[in-house]
Amino acid sequence: MLHDHSGQVSFPGGSWEESDKSIIETALRESWEEIGLDPEIVRVLGKMADVEMITGFRITPVVGICEWPTRLTVNPDEVDRVFFRSRSIGWQISAIDTIVSTITRG
Repeated sequence: MLHDHSGQVSFPGGSWEESDKSIIETALRESWEEIGLDPEIVRVLGKMADVEMITGFRITPVVGICEWPTRLTVNPDEVDRVFFRSRSIGWQISAIDTIVSTITRG
């Protein structure tokens, strides 16, 4: 059970581990562990600026894209459900990206 963030809507993520070569590798590993997103199909676009949270956590958002639809497998120990929200990108109305968010288990 995830006690620190139960019931919150969030993106996949977690703590850096010594086996991770970079924070990008952390993001890819955590996405694989939480929602089964295969790191091999993700094209990482880069990192955004760190964000200090009121809870004391520092978040480093990592942005990437992959072909959609793609198969996801939710880890029930960490995630209650995954939902998707599509939106237009810039002026290209036909271009759609999908935001994957999770609701953590409480």
